[in-house]
Amino acid sequence: MDLGELLARASILDLLVRYARGVDRGDWALVRACYFEDAYDDHGLYRGGVDGLMRFLQQLSGKLVSTTHQLGNHLVEIDGGEARAETVCLCWYRRLDRKGVERSVAHGIRYLDQLQCRASRWGITHRTVVLDWEHVFEAGPVSQIASSWQRGARGAADPSRNFFKA
Repeated sequence: MDLGELLARASILDLLVRYARGVDRGDWALVRACYFEDAYDDHGLYRGGVDGLMRFLQQLSGKLVSTTHQLGNHLVEIDGGEARAETVCLCWYRRLDRKGVERSVAHGIRYLDQLQCRASRWGITHRTVVLDWEHVFEAGPVSQIASSWQRGARGAADPSRNFFKA
């Protein structure tokens, strides 16, 4: 493996981490920047272009209290300015059901991404989300949690919003 391939792998993994962070923090500009304008996404409940994907994710996120995407195994094949990647992701969602009961949903998914490097920037050109398993359970803390903890939130209210310079 040469230096160019190592740099491409690092750039692709960074892109996927930024996608996960963008979804979890509700930073839709960051999510959009992970895709090229002509990209196609198959998210199971949504299939289509990037504009529709952004509307779908924002609408879905409005029904959720919080999300966490944890990236795992990551396999990449690079061929010049094109790549294919399979990335395992454990997704946790907190939501209120129709009766107002908080539920947690865990999804074991995989991202099957086709990527390209255009103008020295890697981006997703085609994504398929594969659902391997899911589990739903009632949520709630198992013990009292001190109010002194910093709490995660979507958008500007999150403590990490101004933590990074970019």
